[in-house]
Amino acid sequence: MQYFANITLGEQTLPAIYDTGSFEILTLSVRCPKCKLHASKNAPLYDHVVSTTYVGEGTRVEHVFGSGPVISQRGFENIMIGDKADHANAKGSHAGLHNGPVINKMDFWQIEDHQISAWEAGARFSAIVGLGPQDTVPPLTASAQAETTDTLLQRSGVDDFSICLQRKSTPEQLASRKFPPGWLAFNAPPSKKADMKVDVVGKVHWGVKMNNFGISGDPSKTNVCANGCGAIVDSGTSLIAAPQEVLMQMEGFLSQVKQDCSNIDELPNLEFSLGEGKKTEFFSLPPRAYVMKVTNADIADTSIWDWVMGTPKIKIVNTCMPAFMPLDKHSQFGPVFILGMPFLRYYKTTFVRSQPPQMFFDAVDKTCEPLPDAVVEEQQAAIGTDAMQVVQHSKEEVLKQKTQSKQILLDTVTKKTGMQSWTAAKASKLNAELGRDADDVATPMDVDLNDLLRPRWAMNAKEEDVVL
Repeated sequence: MQYFANITLGEQTLPAIYDTGSFEILTLSVRCPKCKLHASKNAPLYDHVVSTTYVGEGTRVEHVFGSGPVISQRGFENIMIGDKADHANAKGSHAGLHNGPVINKMDFWQIEDHQISAWEAGARFSAIVGLGPQDTVPPLTASAQAETTDTLLQRSGVDDFSICLQRKSTPEQLASRKFPPGWLAFNAPPSKKADMKVDVVGKVHWGVKMNNFGISGDPSKTNVCANGCGAIVDSGTSLIAAPQEVLMQMEGFLSQVKQDCSNIDELPNLEFSLGEGKKTEFFSLPPRAYVMKVTNADIADTSIWDWVMGTPKIKIVNTCMPAFMPLDKHSQFGPVFILGMPFLRYYKTTFVRSQPPQMFFDAVDKTCEPLPDAVVEEQQAAIGTDAMQVVQHSKEEVLKQKTQSKQILLDTVTKKTGMQSWTAAKASKLNAELGRDADDVATPMDVDLNDLLRPRWAMNAKEEDVVL
């Protein structure tokens, strides 16, 4: 599923992905011969020829996304977040959600060629709008390091914004749309309930420290992050991305996901912590956040592990499998995780461009309404207590069996049935308290593999490295 909203360049309005994992504005354009083959009313092309406010510049660069490279030409245009109808109709409590900034002569990039399969498969967006935390765009090449270009957020004076993706439509929304909407609010300070706060330590991305990641009740879940990990909250990535080492450790558990989707309600929650020390916050995601049913795939696999491990073979559809993207990137804080759209369906996230930048989190119900304080506090206590017990146990195991982490997990999942039963019961209680129903704990995400969006990276010294 892709979430998009309008952006207006000159007098041309285009559907766009608003991406916290990138930094610039890129748009499909008439300069791209390949793009013309897939253009439609759902994904129109920007045409510089018909614009009266376009200013050419001519620089060509390559932007590298996880989904593939993009060759683009630089230009300048008057940019409006949303369209005129959005600005005219914004009112009441949702006024700030649409009433975005207007910027004259803003840098943007016209795509001339790309290798992003989602566009070739008929995606419903034409542009990518970067919402990275920095004031200036990271350099795309070594020769460009001396040049500074202000970001959209800097030019527009936006100090904070929030994103939440609904899991279910209200009755009123069902009358006018097929899928639940998402919400993007500019200059929207954190809600009074958002007492979950993490400092952003990334120099480039909305990057934070992660101290453990894994399955509820699993003593080995902190093995990979024993010396620290990094995580990026990224609205432009479709799933959760994790290091292959982590996925291999979780193989004993993840292989229990039945391809006919019949046992999702028996699976425990995914748990992890963000931040460090006294500023650590604990999070829990139900099975729907990490299990998907493949609804379409031109290139797919013989088994769930072929796809998870990144070795696609043959077509397989209507099959449930773990919804993780393999990611082998290492940052200054350790192995890198990406918390994509599934995270934003359960935690409204407010991005604050303070010094240092911060992120605030609200646990939300299906329509993005914050949960009562008492529920959130109980959730934090339950997850945090479990995580602290797991951390201590895990550190002991790491010291004793550094080379046997995979076997530790297999023992926990396949033999310690008492722990597995206790974990499932605890997860069921926690999910009920958080307003999560059968859709969250017993049904998978429907995913078209051709539509998946992957993260965007700034320039790195080595291909396997990334600066958070």
